[in-house]
Amino acid sequence: MESVNYLKVPGSDNTHEITVYSLTTCPHCNAVKQYLKDKGLSFKYLNMDEATHDEKREVTLFLKAHKLQIAFPVVIIDEKVLQGFDVKMMENYLGQS
Repeated sequence: MESVNYLKVPGSDNTHEITVYSLTTCPHCNAVKQYLKDKGLSFKYLNMDEATHDEKREVTLFLKAHKLQIAFPVVIIDEKVLQGFDVKMMENYLGQS
């Protein structure tokens, strides 16, 4: 999604490409971002409630293409898509299980 203006969070570990789609008012979304920060993982994110109309449309098309509900958080780790905050699944995708 090239036209999306992501916010980037630096970390000491950038071995994975991680993208988070979230809402500023979503506790699970904030927990995902805090989890990634606590693990020292670099990631980029887009808060959908702060996104432009075009960014929202692009993310919505992506979610529909992956047969996902329009619900957040959505975490993409190295092209593997996870909806919700599932620590065990995230650790599995990160190779930390």
